[in-house]
Amino acid sequence: MKVYNALRKKKFSTIGWFKFLTYASQAVRGGRIKAAKAGIILNCGGPRSGSTLLNMMIKELILLSIKKQDSYVDNLMSYRDRKQKYQNLTLLKTHRYFADIGGAIRRGEAKVFMTHRDLRDVVVSLRQKGWMENLQKSVESGELKQMAFSAMAYASINGVNVISYEDIKDRPKETLINVAHELEIPLVSEEAIDIVRKFGIENIKVKIEEMSHRGSSEDTFDRASGLHKNHVADALTGKWRRELTEVEANLIYEECREYFEFFRYRK
Repeated sequence: MKVYNALRKKKFSTIGWFKFLTYASQAVRGGRIKAAKAGIILNCGGPRSGSTLLNMMIKELILLSIKKQDSYVDNLMSYRDRKQKYQNLTLLKTHRYFADIGGAIRRGEAKVFMTHRDLRDVVVSLRQKGWMENLQKSVESGELKQMAFSAMAYASINGVNVISYEDIKDRPKETLINVAHELEIPLVSEEAIDIVRKFGIENIKVKIEEMSHRGSSEDTFDRASGLHKNHVADALTGKWRRELTEVEANLIYEECREYFEFFRYRK
């Protein structure tokens, strides 16, 4: 008891002794401070592949998880449990391929999701936004191959969660539930329905319409959501059949044949 009282007195004598003796006490009791899990949720879908909608859904899941967290701790064991349980992952979105992602997944530093879409529909969508004026130049510059190979490279990595455009458009609730499961975020059916309703195509169009009233530039962009002023024209699949000539469709297919075969898109 005398030793305990002496140490307790020393502990509160200076900040240095306080930190040292607290650390020593917790280490002896099996509560040695370890680095908390930290890393990223990487959304690496290709352009015009549904990655923006997926990004918005993941943000909603993160907010839902934070709301459900019991943040109060009053003892060492609950502190350790909370610190290890809540990973505080940072959501990042990219259309580029980063070669170190496989290692990050193996080390438990990243949760990765990628979306893909028929490249012919991607080209049509890029045209509608005014981002691809000349298909031949996009082929010659390697722009199409960049999209194709980036998607294939990510989808080939063990641990990457691959999601098709059709998954997001036609099966949004099931897709959301699968994403929540991968992120270890509890999600009941009613919560999933609410999130899906919030980011349905019609509601997205309303959000975009609201953006159009905030500025006159055709390049208006909301960084929080990732939405552009003319983000959604329509959500159809296979629209390339009415928008592309046969020559254009064949050019895209032959240029990126590996992509179409990899993701099993029919000619």
